Amino acid sequence: MPGSDFAAEFQAATAMAAENRHSEALAHLNVCLRLEPKSGEALLLRGVTYYKLDRALAALDDLQRAVKLLPGDARARSNLAVVLYEIGRLPAAREAAEAALALDPTDPTALGVRRQLEEDETQGTFWHQFPWLARHERLWTSVGLLLFALGIAVTVALAVVVPFTPPDPNQSNPLNASIPKTDSVSLTAIFGWLAVCSVSIVWLVVDMVDRRSRFLWLMPQVVCGICGAPWVPLGIYLWIGREKSA
Repeated sequence: MPGSDFAAEFQAATAMAAENRHSEALAHLNVCLRLEPKSGEALLLRGVTYYKLDRALAALDDLQRAVKLLPGDARARSNLAVVLYEIGRLPAAREAAEAALALDPTDPTALGVRRQLEEDETQGTFWHQFPWLARHERLWTSVGLLLFALGIAVTVALAVVVPFTPPDPNQSNPLNASIPKTDSVSLTAIFGWLAVCSVSIVWLVVDMVDRRSRFLWLMPQVVCGICGAPWVPLGIYLWIGREKSA
């Protein structure tokens, strides 16, 4: 049986969670689970708290453990369904929601997951193909924005450090006379441009596969990349096309 120390910590965690003070609740729950590692109630509450703190993987682990320790508790399964839904594991989310409803047909969380799944199927809402992108959506978008900014910077750098050398009338071969003179700085800028262009295309392909977007967006990316401005279609895709094609 849990001792008085556990009860005090769990009560404090519950109070913190009710006030949306999730970081403080987590600290109390960590103490609870050091005192009682197999407390299903503490694991359930910590899983929900991790989810509120945008730590989906940690939430998933705690809630899966809570389900094993609380086999007759619909809350553990319904909250697990929420996390599974958020990371894109839809069949598992449906299974967890239905298991919760089998225990408690009125569970509002499980009913919400079931309703959302039905609405998404009706509306054809996109799903992440890659769960790791679903878990790190903000970071992945930030990478795209960084590539957009780097594209602008490298294009400007190329314009500045790789000036065009006009033909020299004294040269016997006018073809050679029109070749720009490059130094190590210029070569660095050129290789930087090639790297940004290549990584931008890879990012775009992965993002489109993940969101089931139209691959027509690749055409302007490649064409503009060849023309020296790979950031133009990437920026348009990030701000407009990404949402519409999702």
